[in-house]
Amino acid sequence: MLISMYPKDEVPYAESYLKVINNEKKNYRIIYWNRSETKDNKFLDKEIYFNLRCPNGGSKIKKIFKIFSYARFIRKELKKPIYDKVVVLTTVPGILLWIGYT
Repeated sequence: MLISMYPKDEVPYAESYLKVINNEKKNYRIIYWNRSETKDNKFLDKEIYFNLRCPNGGSKIKKIFKIFSYARFIRKELKKPIYDKVVVLTTVPGILLWIGYT
């Protein structure tokens, strides 16, 4: 599983990880936070979109509940027994997941 705090088009280095995963013929899923809610579907093939509006910029205090909602969504997905490894592509979800498991 790959986890990103940002939409797919804002995470260009995700393609590097996906290339390695595909070369090794591994199954994967990648979670993106669709902060502008541009996708209608929540699940598209191997991509999972967390749809909750949260524009970039502005007060981080006002966004804290949305960020925790995203962390809760990730934790629920990680409880599924289909994942062998997790790659967190950005720091904030990594910290939130670490806080949730300690």
